[in-house]
Amino acid sequence: MEKLKDGYKETKLGIIPEDWEVTSLENLGTTYNGLSGKNKEHFGKGKPFIPYKNIFNNTKIDISYLDFVMIDEDEAQNKVQYGDVFFTTSSETAEEVGYTSVLLDDLKETYLNSFCFGYRLNDFNKVRPEFLRYLLRGQSVRKSIIKIAQGYTRFNLSKLQVLKILIPIPPIMEQLKIASILSTVDDLIENTDHLINSYILLKKGLMQILLTKGIGHTKFKKTEIGIIPEDWEVTSLENLGTTYNGLSGKNKEHFGKGKPFIPYKNIFNNTKIDISYLDFVMIDEDEAQNKVQYGDVFFTTSSETAEEVGYTSVLLDDLKETYLNSFCFGYRLNDFNKVRPEFLRYLLRGQSVRKSIIKIAQGYTRFNLSKLQVLKILIPIPPIMEQLKIASILSSVDDRLELYKSKKEKLNLLKKGLMQQLLTGKIRVKV
Repeated sequence: MEKLKDGYKETKLGIIPEDWEVTSLENLGTTYNGLSGKNKEHFGKGKPFIPYKNIFNNTKIDISYLDFVMIDEDEAQNKVQYGDVFFTTSSETAEEVGYTSVLLDDLKETYLNSFCFGYRLNDFNKVRPEFLRYLLRGQSVRKSIIKIAQGYTRFNLSKLQVLKILIPIPPIMEQLKIASILSTVDDLIENTDHLINSYILLKKGLMQILLTKGIGHTKFKKTEIGIIPEDWEVTSLENLGTTYNGLSGKNKEHFGKGKPFIPYKNIFNNTKIDISYLDFVMIDEDEAQNKVQYGDVFFTTSSETAEEVGYTSVLLDDLKETYLNSFCFGYRLNDFNKVRPEFLRYLLRGQSVRKSIIKIAQGYTRFNLSKLQVLKILIPIPPIMEQLKIASILSSVDDRLELYKSKKEKLNLLKKGLMQQLLTGKIRVKV
């Protein structure tokens, strides 16, 4: 048996610091139900209540996101209060049941939705809600909750089972210090989220202006696709390039090794192909398969909704012998002096072209796209130098977006690592 480090002890939860305790949630507080006896006619006005998604999406209740319900004066419904913890009680998977959020604000006469239950601490001098905000979302407690989830196609949570869960309890001052550290990281994540959302809105606004009005124009004309700058042209995709198919004649045995190919999600998720995200397929030397090349545009051809079909991505890197997946098709420009792929990266994801693509999507439960119909789509063509300038402006916003997304990813990893170390006492904090 491994020798314990000084200052640590073996418990039912594993090795924890000697001055930490182990106890059940039952010994620390009591539960209460959310709203009962309500139907759809009662919702939309009245008193505020905390909705399910507010709890599921946040470790701390967002008090700006409340719904409303009609409550009679003599009605027996439980009101929430500062420090309460809320558990989601139902989900489609065991992994998503029992998510928690803590109320760290004072709310006047507010209630809890019926698909969750509340947990109220007996004594803040024993355990702090700020600490439970993180502990109950930590790896150890999440494993305990997933274990007691009951169901098959729908998973539910028993309050009695939740109350039996054991948790480690550091001294109060250490609880507050741990919560403060993790809260600081959360604030950084939230600020980064605000920046990401700001740049998404900026990009959307810039695309709307630049792809319809261009840069510095004073004279405009009416065309089949609306009003555009006087020196812009209108033409069809058919006049600018040709299409080709993705991989054909392959089954699951051919994938996983061999030559690289661009997967569907790479196209769907990115306006520009991420060359670090490729899959592999076996291709014989004499096999007739189309290879991708710099400047090619790729269209997704199938989706569950018309709104998600026909997403495009452009290859702006040189790749050696790389192929395209079978659920997409390629589009190759005839002449870069007529239209630039950097410009198409944004134009084909712009509002006008997206509307045209959605219009020609065919299907009912599954939507598909015809290459012939896509080629008939009309697009505006600015002079080459203006195309490059528009692409440069939008690309600089995209670069900033990627920077903030990367920062958020690193902060999430930092938080995960800190939670694992601080909530188990592997790393002690100075109080």
